[in-house]
This record gives sequence, C-alpha cells and structure tokens, in this order.
Amino acid sequence: MNPPEFHGYKVEKDPQEFIDEVYKVLMIMGVTQVEKKELTAYQLKGVVQIWFNQWKEGRPKDVGPLD
Repeated sequence: MNPPEFHGYKVEKDPQEFIDEVYKVLMIMGVTQVEKKELTAYQLKGVVQIWFNQWKEGRPKDVGPLD
C-alpha cells in the first residue's frame, strides 16, 4: 500500500481527504490509534511538516498524545 503524502502548499488539496485516505490504509494494516497519528504525521512533507514540527515542539511536555 502506498499512503498519500500531504505537502500543504496546494490550495485545492483538502487536508481531510488526506487524513481519511491515510487512516483507511492504516486501519487495513491494523495499527493502533497512537500509531495512526504518528504514521500520518510522518506522511506530512515540506511546509506542512515544518509547521507540524514547530507546533509539536511548542506543546507542553505533560500533555497526552494527539486527539
């Protein structure tokens, strides 16, 4: 299976479609919710990956996983 990548610079690309498609692939693979979030974040590329990393680094350390 080849999950999609999301670059974040194409206005016509719907982020929700990306999330739905990646989750569909990961559900078939039988991964946990935490693994789904980590693997989805791994598919972020370019500008959106930079944004996500900055957002993640700015989160308090004592908060739980992404919901």
